[in-house]
Formats: sequence, C-alpha cells, structure tokens
Amino acid sequence: SDREAMLSTQMQTNAHILGKRKNCSSGSETPRRLGSLFIYRQELASLMGEKQKWLDAQRKASLLVSPYKIDEWNIMPKFADLFRKVAQTAMPTDQHHAQMALIEQIVQESIIIEWPKMIWGLGGARNAEADEAVEVDHAPLIHRARNVVKCRTSHPTMRVRVCAIATPNDEHDDQPPIVEAFFRATLVKLSTDSSERQVAGRLILTQREGTPATKSQDQNGAIVNTDGRLIASQAAPDVHSYILLEQYGEVGKTTSFKYEQGALCATFPEMGVTLNSMVDRRQLATRYAIQVEAAINIDNTVIVKHTVLSHPFLIAITNDQTEPLLTSIFWQRLLDSDQLPEITYLQADNSAKSEPAVSWRVVQEVLRNFVKAQYPLARSLDVDELLHLQCMLFLPRISKCHHNDTELDALEFELFKNVRPDAECSGAMKLINRLRREIVADDVLIEKRELMQDKCVSLADQTTELRHSLWQWMYRATEMIMDVGHKLCPSPATFEKKCKQGAKAKKQSTSCDDYQTMLSLFNSRLIYALDQKQHLSMKEASSSDYYILWYEECAEGFQNAAC
Repeated sequence: SDREAMLSTQMQTNAHILGKRKNCSSGSETPRRLGSLFIYRQELASLMGEKQKWLDAQRKASLLVSPYKIDEWNIMPKFADLFRKVAQTAMPTDQHHAQMALIEQIVQESIIIEWPKMIWGLGGARNAEADEAVEVDHAPLIHRARNVVKCRTSHPTMRVRVCAIATPNDEHDDQPPIVEAFFRATLVKLSTDSSERQVAGRLILTQREGTPATKSQDQNGAIVNTDGRLIASQAAPDVHSYILLEQYGEVGKTTSFKYEQGALCATFPEMGVTLNSMVDRRQLATRYAIQVEAAINIDNTVIVKHTVLSHPFLIAITNDQTEPLLTSIFWQRLLDSDQLPEITYLQADNSAKSEPAVSWRVVQEVLRNFVKAQYPLARSLDVDELLHLQCMLFLPRISKCHHNDTELDALEFELFKNVRPDAECSGAMKLINRLRREIVADDVLIEKRELMQDKCVSLADQTTELRHSLWQWMYRATEMIMDVGHKLCPSPATFEKKCKQGAKAKKQSTSCDDYQTMLSLFNSRLIYALDQKQHLSMKEASSSDYYILWYEECAEGFQNAAC
C-alpha cells in the first residue's frame, strides 16, 4: 500500500541515523564510539549458548526441577544491554547494512515464550503458607481441550517477552524508541516430515468468573480473532497508523506498550485449546505447540519479524487420557537438548527404545515435587518420604545382586561413593537400611525403565515383585491426594443437599468449617508416604499422641492403615 511504501522510504532515510537521537536538554548528540561488529557477534554467540541452557532449564521447570523461577540465571537482560551497545556504535557507511542485520538478529533471539505461574511452598518451610509465592516458569506438559469459554478450572497463562527491548528509563535512555509491536499466537501440530506447521485447532481466552468473553473482547490487550488465533497489538501513544496490524491482515484494538520483568511483552491469560480434527483427538501421541509470530517496528528504521515455538506439549480430551499422555512425554522433559535430537523429541515416547539416563539429582527433585507439579496446592515431599521412594527405586538393583556380598559392596560404592560397615546387619539389609537413612550421590544415573517400567520389589521380604512401577505408584498417590470429585472425603455441603432430598437421611456431625479434604490431610502430614518400619520409628520418636495415615506399596497397590 501507499502507507507501507512511505514507511519503507522513511526507513531507508533513517537507517544511517539509528541511535543518533538528540538530547533536548543540551542540544548535543548522544556520544557514539567506533567499534567492530566482530566483538558483538561473539558476544551474541555466547549469549545464545546461555539461552540454550535456559531453554533446557525451562523444559525441566515444568516438573519443578530447579532452577524453576522466571529467568533465575538473569540471562535475558543481557540481550537489552547488547542491543543498546550495537545500536549506539558508530559504524562506517559500508557496514550499516551489517549493523542493521545484527540488530535484527539480537532482537529475534531475545524473543521468548514463558508460562508464569505463582506457586507457594517452594521455599523449604514446613508450612507452605510461611513461604512467599514464587513466579515459576511452568510450561504445561498437557493442555486440556475446551469447547467453552467459561470454565471452573484454571488454565495456563502464556507470556511472550522481547528481552532486547527494555523498559524505558526517563532519566537516561539510550535505547532506540519502539513505534509498534504485534504478536499472534496459533495452535499448531508438529510433524517430523514436513517443514510446514499445520494449524491444529483454535485458541480461546477462558474466564473463570463473570460474563463469557466474546471473540473481540480485550483481555490484557489480547483478543481472539475469527480464525481462533490470539493477537496483541501495541503502539506508542502518538502512533495512529498501525502498519503491522495491516501487514498481518488483522483488525483489533491496539493498546499501549506493556512491560513485565523489565522487557516488552504480550500476555495471553487463561489460555484454552480446542482441536479441529476428530482423528487428532484419538491420537494421544500427537505433539502440539504454540506458534508465536512477532513483529517489532524500531524507530521507523527496521521492522524485526520472527516466529518462535513453545516446547512441545500434548492435549487431553478426557481425564482418563492424562496418565498415558503424561507417561509418553515425562522422561523427554528431563533431558537436555544435546541428549535428545529435536526430531526424536517430537515423536511419541517408545518404551522399547533406549533413552539417555538422568542423574539422581534431577530425579530426586522430580520425586520431591511430583505431587506439587501436578497439584500446586499440595506440599513437596519431606526427606523421610523421599528416602522411602529412594528405597523403592533402588531395591530392584539390590535384588539383582542375589545376596552376593561382592556385588552388594560394589553397588553400595556406586550409590554412596564408599562402603560403610553396619554393626546391626549385613548384606542386602545393610544396604537397604542405609537407603532408608541417607540420600545417594547426586551423580548416580537413573535409567528410564527403573523409574517408569520396572516393577517394584516388596520392602517386606526384598524378593516379591509387585504389580506396579514407582511411576505408577506415584501417579496413583497423586490421584488419591487430588481426590477429584471428593470421593474419598465427601463434602458436608453435598451431604446436606442430599439430606434435604431425603428427610430420613441421617445428618453427619462434621460441620463445613471442620471439613477435611485429602489435600488438607496430606499438607498437614496426616497422610505420609512411609513404609511400615519408618512409620513405627516416627511414632516411637514422637513425644505426643497423633494420628497418621500411611500408604505403602503392596501386591494390590496401596495399603491404608489408621494408627
């Protein structure tokens, strides 16, 4: 259009003066220094390496493996520093094009997708309420398909940040001004045999309370277009011609620039997904992603366009799909990018193929926060509970030693880096007792099959193979604590409702104020993950009377006992 041609001419005119803004107070130009782009390219290459480590950490943060805080390593602000330095460096005329290209690359590499979520109880305090809330980068492994806007449950919030564009500083800002920004998010299906990404469905902005949102209703600057894509358009206050919005063929409300965590951003709150294909609904192995198109107009000098993808995730239609879906993607989220090529990461998890091992340091954190990662209101496991799970995980290794003292000593050295005598017992029992009291070395490698496939061995006789793996045991325990539908701890309100329907029904004595849920029992440690020996030791060590429920692995799955 004529407007786009005019902008193109203006950009060509402004290309050689990027960063030469006048200082109105003194009338002098901002000082600039001659320099070489080679140094800045090296700095960008180093920063991209740090970003890759951040991406690997973000993948594990979904399972609350540290570092899980938003940019805990403080990597992303470095893009803004580099952007300002390159923009303010005076270059010879013949290097202006290379300078613009480097600026464009810096901005492109700085665009990231985050999934902010406030979570309590990660500070290590025994009472979760005593810990401050932490903003965690909690990228979902599984999205739940929705067909309606108004929902009872919460949905993930996605935030796109352009880390090279820092929050303006009125006192001293040597950053080129931003004229306009545009963001568009699309649900796509990932494929290993095609460069094109197929649109898989529609995105919706759900609402938990209030009136349902319409397709063009403003939510934090984000709207849903007619194609089921989320868009956010932002511009400076004195801008009234929205070039980027027109270039992408969109119509919508444009807001002022939004900044969070010190950088330009667009937020898409409470985001839900809807699948188009009925075939995809039945293909549990299909990997999906959110594709974000971003465009930034910098000082009417250069328009930076870039497309980024979220980490792959799965979509569940019904609740009974959750376990197989989680099983298929869980181990892959624990691996770094150099351990698992991208083409493999997009494929379904196959129990028959060999996956890289993961260190006990990572697996230990996964087990400690497994319940909390699925149900953020729950507490993390205590050390005693983690020791119990450690026994369950390593007991099959002990059984394979067949009471051979040499092999048992070798295994003990592998797990603890030393062999320690025990005056009370010897052989396999000595190693089992040590597993109950002491955490093994962080660098011990855990195979995927040990956590997710190998059957547990009974702690009672150290020989009987049980019907479940440690993974299955943990998942069932989490289901019990979540108690969807309150089947284990029925709500008094529900009971009172039934009483009104049947006058002869006996009303229970528990009031709604005293009502306990499985979650409250677990958080108050009336439900504890212990074996029988640990439970008896804890009870003997306690100086006061208390009530505790313990659940232990057994041939049937779970054993519940009131003490």
